[in-house]
Amino acid sequence: MRPSGSSVPSIIGSDIRVVGNITTPGEIQLDGVVEGDLVCGSLTIGEHGLVTGTVKADTLYLRGSIEGKLRAKTVHFESTARVKGDVTYETMTMEAGVQVEGKLIPMNKTGIVAGKPLTVKVSGSKPIPGPAKGNGHPEGKPLL
Repeated sequence: MRPSGSSVPSIIGSDIRVVGNITTPGEIQLDGVVEGDLVCGSLTIGEHGLVTGTVKADTLYLRGSIEGKLRAKTVHFESTARVKGDVTYETMTMEAGVQVEGKLIPMNKTGIVAGKPLTVKVSGSKPIPGPAKGNGHPEGKPLL
């Protein structure tokens, strides 16, 4: 597939439901529902947009929901974003209020997963403490 040379995104409006896979090297603005896998260069999912399937994109701006695996070089989660599935990313920004139920898996610039995945469930703006050392205390001290 080759881009048409146009910089206009393909738009899937809020009144559209697609059942099946979508693949394009270009840009998609999704305000409706896609039940299937979505592969594209750049993807913006609006606040009421939903994908139930695997999402692969170079760049993702998420205000809506994804129920499935996500793999993107650059991910921007806005406050209304919801993900139920593992997220593999190179760079990521996340606003307060984002909900992720799955693993956050960093990859290096060659696309190879770097380090161990972090299992998270994020709601609201409170930070989640990292794993405890030894006996449950963050500094390994005995719990009282």
